[in-house]
Amino acid sequence: MDEKIPDAEIRPHSSVWEKLDNFWYHYKWHTLITLFLVVVVTVCTLQMCNKQSYDVYVMYAGNVSISRTTDDGTDPMYPTMQEAIGPFAEDRDGDGEVTVSLNTLYILSNKEIEEENRRREELSQTTGVAYDEVNASYIKDNLAVFQSDVRYSDYYICILSKTMYAISRTSADGTPIYASLASYAEGTDLVLYADDAILLSSTPLSECAIFEDLPKDTVICLRALSEVSAGKARNREVYAAAEATFRRMLGVA
Repeated sequence: MDEKIPDAEIRPHSSVWEKLDNFWYHYKWHTLITLFLVVVVTVCTLQMCNKQSYDVYVMYAGNVSISRTTDDGTDPMYPTMQEAIGPFAEDRDGDGEVTVSLNTLYILSNKEIEEENRRREELSQTTGVAYDEVNASYIKDNLAVFQSDVRYSDYYICILSKTMYAISRTSADGTPIYASLASYAEGTDLVLYADDAILLSSTPLSECAIFEDLPKDTVICLRALSEVSAGKARNREVYAAAEATFRRMLGVA
């Protein structure tokens, strides 16, 4: 008769699950960190692959709110303004289509906020329709975006209210933000607002839809390419495209 081996003496071989459990015990944090890095790299790669490439970047910052939608069936201001810029730009990336990145920022000074609220109140008294005060928080957020983009973005062509131009001419250390435009205006009908700003109303761009309705003291500027930015080939390429578009907007190409 075969002798039965007690259960306590049975030593089965380690199963796959036991090996995995042992691996997890010893390498849990290594595995989690590796997985985290893989996810981060994958997400960043997908974002870069899906990021749309634009041929030119234009920023408007000022006291006119550029609407993106309308309630009365008319064309919104934003796409109309974007389409107006198209003929001045070229196909920088060679994809067969001219695309424009337009950044519009509605920003008012404290004085302009008071004046706008007063205007809305007077309109309310005339029409009997309740009014909303200017959203100061929204204005503040837009100002923060502007202060960043006017220094560290691809938006080299800047169309600005005189207030936004005045507060952004130099960086904290006094370095000029915008390029000198005297040579562009020489021998033309362009009107210099300052050495680094031209009155938009004196340019061909001002004859286009939406731009023709901006305040007469609106200016157009070209951000200077900093030495740091010039160190990258892409930045030089984007700036060259912006400068060429800028010249056509002024009618001096």
